[in-house]
Amino acid sequence: MTDFPFDDTTIRVSDSRVEICRDREDYPGKELMTIYVRDSWGEEDFKSLDTSVYSSSDNSDFELERLVTVGAVAQVLLDNQDNILKELNTLRQVWKEKISEAHTAYGEARSTFKSLHQDKNNVYLDHGRELLMGEGLTFHDRLGSFDYRFDHEVRAVRTAKVTEVSA
Repeated sequence: MTDFPFDDTTIRVSDSRVEICRDREDYPGKELMTIYVRDSWGEEDFKSLDTSVYSSSDNSDFELERLVTVGAVAQVLLDNQDNILKELNTLRQVWKEKISEAHTAYGEARSTFKSLHQDKNNVYLDHGRELLMGEGLTFHDRLGSFDYRFDHEVRAVRTAKVTEVSA
C-alpha cells in the first residue's frame, strides 16, 4: 500500500465518494480531490472510480503539495483500480441485506418523525385557533401579522381576537 506523502492527509468516506483532504491554515479539511464510486442504474456492481480535481494557478506550497498528493492517489488508482472495484463489489454484496434493512428502517423513522412533527404543529395551530376564537391571542416575543388581501398585510399585531364569524 502506498502512503500519502504528507502526514496530515485525511480521508472522508460517504456512501458514494471518498474525499482526500488536508488542513490549510485558513481552511481546515480542505478537499484536495474526490473519488466517486460509480454504478449504473439497476445494476448491482460498481463500474468505475471517477476522480474530480480542481485546477489552480496558485503556486503556494499547499497547492504544490496537493498536486503531489493527487499524483500519489492517481498512482494507487492506476495500480489497483480493478482490485478496489472488486473488493467494493464484494463488500456491497456482503452488506446488501443489512443496508436494505437500514434504508427501510430509516424511511420508517423519517415517516414517523414527519407524522409526529405534523401532529405537534396541528396541536399548536388548534391551540392558536381556540385562543383566537375565545379570549384572544397575545404575541409576546414576535409580533404577529396577517394578510387581508393578496397584496395587503397588517404587521406588528400585538393581540388578536375573532369576535364574530359568518356562517
